[in-house]
Amino acid sequence: MIEILNGIRETIHYGDSSHFRLYRNIYNENYPPHWHVGIEIIVPLQNWYKVHIGKDHYTLEENDILFINSGVIHSLESPDKGERIILQFDLSLFYNLKEFDTTLFMLPSAVKITKKDFPQIYPTIHTCLFNIIQEYNIDAPLKEASIYGNLIQIYVALCRKIIYDQNFFKDTAHSKRHEYIEKLMKTCNYINQHYNEELSLDTIADIAGFSKYHFTRLFKEFTNMTFHQYLTKQRLQKSEILLMDTNLSVMEVALSSGFNSISTFNRSFKQSKGCSANEFRKKRVAHGLG
Repeated sequence: MIEILNGIRETIHYGDSSHFRLYRNIYNENYPPHWHVGIEIIVPLQNWYKVHIGKDHYTLEENDILFINSGVIHSLESPDKGERIILQFDLSLFYNLKEFDTTLFMLPSAVKITKKDFPQIYPTIHTCLFNIIQEYNIDAPLKEASIYGNLIQIYVALCRKIIYDQNFFKDTAHSKRHEYIEKLMKTCNYINQHYNEELSLDTIADIAGFSKYHFTRLFKEFTNMTFHQYLTKQRLQKSEILLMDTNLSVMEVALSSGFNSISTFNRSFKQSKGCSANEFRKKRVAHGLG
């Protein structure tokens, strides 16, 4: 169920948990196109469930698992009777874990995991999800830590399978593809750690060990973004955390996130979030989410 909807943006109210929201949805109700910052996982327990993302349509049968990435506009269609688990969680859980930023960027808008199509990782993901359900519904010490641990296991399994099995650099020898992936992962991790510094395309290409032209082509193929798009997205994610969790002024947030001017920050933030940084902060505070 959607509790807070501004236009097509859903603000997830995590309630007593600081990072997770899990509920059993039994409503015969369709949900209009919407998006949210948090990642969403849907598992039908009884009957089917449908998710529509642009031109892609996912029909989920019982115990199929669908991952919906952050910022993806989607709508939901339910049967007359049915039940499904919906888990939403805050991306900031993963921000400080090396390589997670990079792999989350590279995941598709949605990934459907079934026992038939993904026999290698389905049992792990399914078991971890039901561990999360069990932990979520009890009051036990280290409850959130246990949920967090299971989420990490899920995303390690998912990202290793999806990222490394993608057909990157298909015109390149297998051994060379592996080398490219390793170098570009290392480069993305460097950007993630140094996002608030002056970073140029020349510098990053040199760190990757490629010419600027070669790096530009490989990086776009690997991340589906240009270097500058990737860097800006990283900076905006960090600014969002600072706006939610600190009392820094918008100017201080902009500079701390790596933007060299408030005008560039304001323009980039509004293009990405659909509102100004001040409006974003006020909405979070108004809903008790900041």
